[in-house]
Amino acid sequence: MTDGDRALIKDALGLDLNADGVDSKGHALAPMLVHIMAIDRAQGRLPANQPITAGYLQNLLADNANSSDFAELKAGVDKLIEALGRRNPASRPEPAAVGPVLTSAWSTARTTDQGS
Repeated sequence: MTDGDRALIKDALGLDLNADGVDSKGHALAPMLVHIMAIDRAQGRLPANQPITAGYLQNLLADNANSSDFAELKAGVDKLIEALGRRNPASRPEPAAVGPVLTSAWSTARTTDQGS
C-alpha cells in the first residue's frame, strides 16, 4: 500500500498501518476492505501511481455486493469516501438520484434563470 493509502485509511478508519498492513503494535488488524485494497494494489487493479478514488471504492463495493461482510465493507467505503470528500470536495461522487443528464439540465436551467 502507498503512503497515501495508509494516510487515507488512518484518517477515515483510524488505523495506523505500515506498508505491510500491520498496525504500530505489530497486529494485523486491518479490516477486509483494507486487505482487498492491498490485493488490488499488488495485482495492479489499483496502479501504484493512482490514488484511491471514490469511483474505485464504489466499484470495489459493487464487486463485493454478495459478500457476507457487505455491511462492514459498505461502512468502510462510506468512511473512506467521506474522508476523500474532506480532502478534496471535487472528489465526492454525485448522488445516485442526480445523474449527469439531470445535473446538466439543472445547470442549464440555473444559467437561463440567472440570465433573465
